[in-house]
Amino acid sequence: MATWRPLAALLLLSALAACTPAKPTAYAPVGGKSDYGYSDTKIDEQTWRVAVAGNSQTSRDLVENQLLYRAAEIAQANGATGFAVLDRETERESRVLPSYDPFFAYPYGPFWAGHSFYPGFGYYRGPGFGFGMGYGFGGWSAGVGRTWGYAPYWGGPTITKYAAYAEIRLYQGEAPSGMGPTFDAEQVLTNLAGKINRQPAATN
Repeated sequence: MATWRPLAALLLLSALAACTPAKPTAYAPVGGKSDYGYSDTKIDEQTWRVAVAGNSQTSRDLVENQLLYRAAEIAQANGATGFAVLDRETERESRVLPSYDPFFAYPYGPFWAGHSFYPGFGYYRGPGFGFGMGYGFGGWSAGVGRTWGYAPYWGGPTITKYAAYAEIRLYQGEAPSGMGPTFDAEQVLTNLAGKINRQPAATN
């Protein structure tokens, strides 16, 4: 009756794997169904907040390059020579994906029925040696029979995501002093043009 449960758990893990992005975050604004890309907010005539969020396939360097590139675009679009970085931060988020152990699923079953020590989702049913869990031979003695319990998950691969933020001040003419690192907008756009992941052009 419950043989579908291991299959359902495997399908769930397959769906999780399918959700893993196959390509780095494209250089494009956040929008639609994606939480990844760049966004910016105008604070006053010279001050902007810029952010870039990358998926698990996007390196820290790529996220930071796209942040500077977007800041340079903002500067040029507003007639500025360059921008000063007043504040800047890069955040890192890492987490371990679950990994299902198929050898605890039907028809194999666990070798020992100490499944209470294995956290997870779904159930297994299969032949194995158990300690009073299922149809065994009495008490806490070992016996051959069918066992029930939670199907365990083990630690899978670690995925890491980066997000970069900056508050910038636009300037015209010579770079100001005492405001933090300054960047010439035209030079940034030239030097980083080949180091960002541009959105592919539409084919229709």
